[in-house]
Amino acid sequence: MKLGGYIASNVVYYLLLNMFLIKVSLSRRFGRWQTYGITAAILIISVAVNVVGIPIFNLLTHLGGVVLLTLWVYKNEFKKGLLYTVCFMAAAVISELLASALWTVITGKSTMEELTDPQINFIHTLISCVMYLSAMTAFNRKEQLVVRAGELVMFVFMSVLEIFVSIEYAAGVVSRGEGAKLIAILVGFLALDVYFIITMRRIADSYQARYDNGLLHKQIEIQLAHYQELEKNYAEGRKVIHDIKKHLAILSELKSEEPDKASQYRRMIEADVDSLGGGFTCSNRILAIVMGQKIAAAEAQGIDIGTDVEDIEFSFMNDLDITAIFANLWDNAIEACESVTNKWIKVSAEQRGGFILITFRNSYDGKLIRNGRKFRSTKSGHSGVGLTIIRSTVEKYGGLLNLEAGQAEFAAEITLPLPMEN
Repeated sequence: MKLGGYIASNVVYYLLLNMFLIKVSLSRRFGRWQTYGITAAILIISVAVNVVGIPIFNLLTHLGGVVLLTLWVYKNEFKKGLLYTVCFMAAAVISELLASALWTVITGKSTMEELTDPQINFIHTLISCVMYLSAMTAFNRKEQLVVRAGELVMFVFMSVLEIFVSIEYAAGVVSRGEGAKLIAILVGFLALDVYFIITMRRIADSYQARYDNGLLHKQIEIQLAHYQELEKNYAEGRKVIHDIKKHLAILSELKSEEPDKASQYRRMIEADVDSLGGGFTCSNRILAIVMGQKIAAAEAQGIDIGTDVEDIEFSFMNDLDITAIFANLWDNAIEACESVTNKWIKVSAEQRGGFILITFRNSYDGKLIRNGRKFRSTKSGHSGVGLTIIRSTVEKYGGLLNLEAGQAEFAAEITLPLPMEN
């Protein structure tokens, strides 16, 4: 009975943990069955430690299991992974102490005696299910949860303090009245944790709003430059149209008298007309504006541009995210070309199977500051924020950003999965 209770409670614990991580994680290191195998191995170790009956070993084993699954198997970014780990561990400790305190109120036995009693496993499991399922509603994979280091450190400190205080107080609970006080303390800690998480989410939302406003401002600037370019082309077009009759009359005279000059004059007219049709066109209006404006800006700086972009609608992405990816890729590439004599940028985008592949390649001076898989500009006042924005936006859609830096060429490759319904 004792072993069966330990197995049941641990199965529920790791099942809920995997359900939570599947919801909030963007990717995992292994396939489904490999992940289940690793979880089963952690489960067996946890049950074995439970049988020994030493609470601190039980806590450390669960901590190791959660860290292994959250940060390694499901590949969460460190700060988010740490947040999820602390949330789950705090919920595990509080739910176990709540179950023990409830049983103390019912039986009058010491709470610490109840911690190793398999009879409270059922109550513990029920409380855990309620708490973990509630935690799942607090996080959403589709949202960009920005976790700041200072807030995370404070939350970790507060959670560790809560666990320490709860365990220390529980050690002295030997009566129904003290058990009721412990329940009140634990409920208070839970309320404090919920408030802190809600506050973190509000702060994250404010950061996201600031980020969106910045992108919107950039998008407006790009659109304004695009419309100014359209106005310029329109004015030039009116001039050419106004002069077209005179050009045709002159061309007619030259054709009969000086054929060579007529051919040269015709090519000049064709060049004027072709200049009116410049710009980048595709089905997605925002992408067409961003590409057209950035191509014009790059060519104005003497950069050789090559594009091989399929007409992809990007209907599953919002306009701000399209701007975040393409505008920042263009800005980074144009900036990199400033310090070299051989200036070139090559852009390609294609749909292959269920994925969209986007590649930006450009010349650069070979100088980069590398920090793990991240790069930072050597230019004064630049900290690689553009690449951070690109990476976070790509990961929002479950995609991957791969950066390759050679001696004279830098490449940014993006793989975006198409939604299943498409």
